[in-house]
Amino acid sequence: MDMPLRFRRLLYLCLLGVSAAAGAQTLTLSFSSGAEQDWVVGSAACANTFDIHWRYVSGTRMACSSGLKVWASPHSCADTDSRVDLFSIASNSAEFLTGYRNMALSSLPGFGGEPQCGELGIQRRHYICAEVALADSMGNCNNNPEKLSADPISVVYKTTPPPAPVMKGAEGYDGRATIHFSAPGDYLKEVLLLLSTEEGDNPLKGKQEEPSRGSVSVSGLEDGVLYTFFLRTVDKAGNTSPPSAPIEVTTVRTDGFWDIYKAKGGENGGCHSAGQGSLAALALALLGFGIVRRSC
Repeated sequence: MDMPLRFRRLLYLCLLGVSAAAGAQTLTLSFSSGAEQDWVVGSAACANTFDIHWRYVSGTRMACSSGLKVWASPHSCADTDSRVDLFSIASNSAEFLTGYRNMALSSLPGFGGEPQCGELGIQRRHYICAEVALADSMGNCNNNPEKLSADPISVVYKTTPPPAPVMKGAEGYDGRATIHFSAPGDYLKEVLLLLSTEEGDNPLKGKQEEPSRGSVSVSGLEDGVLYTFFLRTVDKAGNTSPPSAPIEVTTVRTDGFWDIYKAKGGENGGCHSAGQGSLAALALALLGFGIVRRSC
């Protein structure tokens, strides 16, 4: 019996997809296995070196003998005027498919003139790019061969401090406080919560290593005390922001979950008699405070 037309078409498309996947060729760059695509550094790193890793997965197309080319540009991978070649790996080399090179930070073209590495108050991104030339179906590399390009990685030289965080509010609980904020700026690493005292000391009280979460908490405080806090952000290059505006919060001693439940509108009728409004207050207490449960 002849194969149905619809099934034959489906089988053809499946075989075509398998063939395309088998012939797919990829080229990737990284600073190390699983590392971020942007490596952010400050002036203290000017004498440092870094590794450029590559991985080429070959397919049905043959690579030209020119092999892998890696270059850097302070503007973009397409900017040939500012391109500075870093190294190349011939296609017959044992490390052509995968390997790495150690490079000096000062060798990047963005530091060839002004500004020099080490200067303060600047932010510059250095793009690191790579490509492999592919022969045509006849194995010919002489007539403008196709280029297989990697997504660029970049070294970001940053000696500009992030903007100050913006305070959004605060709550005081039993021996602890939570401060809400927004953190403008890029390449942020963490938010530091500091305590302002009459003596002018600002000892570190807590930190939030995920600035986008927008809140930071501190525990171990005395109850019934008015505290004044402020925040600073730190970026991945180690630059620290100016201080935020101060915010005051008073810690409040509570009788655990029950006081918070009643403050949110709960009724003193036992868990089984709580109405819809009381249940909503209970949910708010659980979500907002996370206090240890008290049995009914």
